Formats: sequence, C-alpha cells, structure tokens
Amino acid sequence: MLEDINYLVQTIGETHPNPFAYISKTEFESALFKTISACNEEMLIEDFYRHAAWLVGQYKNGHTKVLPPPCWNDYDGKIYPLYWKLDDDKVRLYAGTHLDKRYWGATVHTINGDSALEILRYYSALKPREARTYNEDIGLNSRFVWRCMALDYGDTAMELELVCRDGKAETIVVDAVAIDSLRSKPENQKTDTGQPSPVDYRYQEEFETGYLKIRFFHDNDLFRKQIKQAFADLRDKAAQNIIIDIRGCPGGVTSSAKILLDYLTDKEYHIWSEIRFRYSKLYQRQRGKHVFLVPTGSVRSLKPKAVKPTDNSSRFKGRVIVLINSRTCSTAVDFAGVVKYYKLGVLIGRETGDTMGTYGDFLTFKLPNSRLNCMVSCKYYKTIGTTRETATRGVMPDFPVISLLEDGWERRDKALEFAYKLCKKDTDNP
Repeated sequence: MLEDINYLVQTIGETHPNPFAYISKTEFESALFKTISACNEEMLIEDFYRHAAWLVGQYKNGHTKVLPPPCWNDYDGKIYPLYWKLDDDKVRLYAGTHLDKRYWGATVHTINGDSALEILRYYSALKPREARTYNEDIGLNSRFVWRCMALDYGDTAMELELVCRDGKAETIVVDAVAIDSLRSKPENQKTDTGQPSPVDYRYQEEFETGYLKIRFFHDNDLFRKQIKQAFADLRDKAAQNIIIDIRGCPGGVTSSAKILLDYLTDKEYHIWSEIRFRYSKLYQRQRGKHVFLVPTGSVRSLKPKAVKPTDNSSRFKGRVIVLINSRTCSTAVDFAGVVKYYKLGVLIGRETGDTMGTYGDFLTFKLPNSRLNCMVSCKYYKTIGTTRETATRGVMPDFPVISLLEDGWERRDKALEFAYKLCKKDTDNP
C-alpha cells in the first residue's frame, strides 16, 4: 500500500502540469502523512481505495482521481436508500420512496452521532470538483454514497438527528434495504444498438422553439447525425428559437462541440485562449512523441488556432438559449464559454461546475499492487474569455435561475420555464 501511494503521488507529480495549483505543498504533505498513517495491511481494497481517492481529491482537480475497484460497482448488499444534498454549511435530504414525506428537505445534523456535514464533505473529496473545496453534487452520486455509508455504518440501521422544514427537531431511524429492491431510475433515450443517446430533440410548436438536450459530447458519428437531423427540422419549421440544454452534461470530446457550434456561427472562433501541457514520459507513451525537440518533463504553452466553420445550409439564425448548472462540466463548459464570449446566445441557470481555467484531458495508469485505475490531467485549458479573476470560477449565466430543493419533487423546471418565457419575447431582456 505504501508503494502504491508513493507511485500514485510520483506519477501525478511527473505528469500533471501544475498539481499544486489549488493546494500548497505543505498542505498536501500533511494530507500524505495522514494517508500513509491510516493505511495498513489488513484493510480491504475498498478501504484502501478511499484513502487513495481522498488523498488525490486534495488536488481539487476533477480530471485527476482514483477510480473505485470493480467490487465497488458490483456491490449487491444492503444500503441506506437516502438521497443527499450538500451545501456549504448544511446537509439536506432529497425526496425518496423509502423516506416519509415530512422529512423531505430536512436538514440533517448528525448521522449515528457523527457530523453529517463532515461526513458528506469527506465523501465529496473522493470525487473532486475543479478548484472547489467541496463537490456539492456528491449527493447525486447516490450509489457511490450508499456504498460509502454501508462500509462506514454497517447494514442494519442508521440514526439521523435532523430538523424538518417546519422547524421541528426529530431523531429518526432508517433501516437498510437490499440495493436490488430499489426501483431503477428511468433510462436515457437509447439508440438502436442499446447505447444511451448523446442527444435528445423535440420541437415546441407553441413557442416556435426547438429543445436540444445534450447528454454528452461523445460518439462523433452518432452525434453528428442527430445534430444534423435536429437543425434540419429547425430549418424546415422556420424555428425562431433553440434551447440547448447542457445541464448535467459531463463533457466529452471537443470535436463534437465543434459540430454543434458549426450550426450556430459562420465566423471564426477560438475555444481556448491558451493550452499548457507537461511533456511527461506517460504522455509520450500514450500520446506519442512530438517531432520537435521538447525536453521530457517540461511544460509547453500553445496558442490554439482559430476554428473555421464549414458551409452549412442548416445554420440557425434565430435566438439561441443555453441552459447551464453546477453539473455542466469539461467540454460542456468550453461550449458555454464560446457561446458567452462570442455572444452567440444567452445563458440561463447556474454557474458551471468546472472552471473556465481547467486542468483537463487525462492520461490513465494503474497502481502496481492494488491495481486500482487512476486518471491524471496532462493539460491546462483556458476557455476563451478567461481572466485571472475568472480562471477558478465557472462560466456565469446571463440570467441566474436558482432552483429550490422542493422543485425536484414537484417536477418543476424553473430554468426551462424561464427559457420558454424568453422565447415569447421580442427582446433578450424578459
């Protein structure tokens, strides 16, 4: 285990362009000492994973992480079927079929006598968010949190001290249930091959508006086909508006983002103002060697070339509205940044999850003994329009729309409602 931890830290240090961008070396060394002290030969691989993941989480880099072992995802035992929301200063409960409605939205103070806030903050460090102290969306990784809690609190019952929305303090007991007994979430629209579709499209005749949901910027051939069909329909219907929903989009490949942008502008544009990468040995093995002389281990800075849109008979000329939130990440952030900087449309919702200056792209490696899979960022991207002040912030919406926790179980989408109101206006200022 000690060998794995040392290998992990060494590989990240040799590969990442700047591993100490968000944490000092002194702070990290303290976390490293804590991790080494906690490891022992008797612990389960799942426990070792959490120590290694927590350590890497201190880098606060969404593209640099340790992935759970296969046995984590194959877990079929009992769990506590609760859904969590982590805020900066409190933990709240989502709705759930195994939770009495009077506890929906309650603030949880303790879990089996331990601070609920500290517990969820710890879990959030296992799945880091770029430049952020805490990943507030950790509660949405329900199965991940369920496995953590099963390891920490057994599989019988859990006691919660909480305050309900009406201000009443209560102590409740939640029984563990078999994970297979839970109803699965509705599956995303799927293709003929059974794979999740990257794009969902529909046309709203009432608003003369197309709604385009981008689940992920992946699978160029399928993505290209679906985008082409959507914009051909918008052209044929003479649509006045398009709503592009990239909320919850984890990102993907830049080539797919360019495909979508090709339908929104006929002018040259830049996606990034600068790219930096470390020319490490791992980079050379997985990406190949450059033809020009670059010292191994050095960090190079590049100025990306402008992207030239192709001729496009279905290019959209109407109003463009883009929905963003805290789960808009990676390539989806770049897309939102281009839309904002070049004024291709307006952004509605919440600040994006990943930052405008992002340590993205990643290389992969395995730890020699535990065989845990790891990712390490090899590049730093500055989304177009990034300044020193905005580098550690996400892309900001033009119209902030903050949804309440209650909106989820009432099936209300305030950001989309706002977008449709905007579609009825003759101005961009509703």
